[in-house]
Amino acid sequence: MKPASHIALLYALICAVSAAANLGSQALAVAVYGGVHAVKLSILVGTLVGLPIKYWLEKRHIFEFTTQNLTHDGKLFVIYAFMGVFTTLLFWGIEYGFHHAFDSTAMRYLGGALGLTLGSVIKYQLDKRYVFVRAPVAVPAA
Repeated sequence: MKPASHIALLYALICAVSAAANLGSQALAVAVYGGVHAVKLSILVGTLVGLPIKYWLEKRHIFEFTTQNLTHDGKLFVIYAFMGVFTTLLFWGIEYGFHHAFDSTAMRYLGGALGLTLGSVIKYQLDKRYVFVRAPVAVPAA
């Protein structure tokens, strides 16, 4: 088991890598298509690029988890993505709450930073408990 400080640093690095992939692909999408739906499309493209990268890196480097087969991997990815929806809604809620309560861009960003931090801590715990769970080893009866 890795020390908590090592996991936290690695988790932060993986978040940065996946965020860069997300934002970079968004910028590319907007450069390719600048129409009326450019922002919506770029967010979708960014998510479709960043989410699988984050899943794979966390599965391999944070949880050191090996899936049984492609079907098992697909099921885990769906659960992983669902947990991300929950924590993203939490992040957005906190950011919007700060924006609404303080009517300040700086406070909105502070709320966003707090929401992202809280969401990441919760996401790690959810993934640890419900996504990357190893099946108990069957002990033969004596």
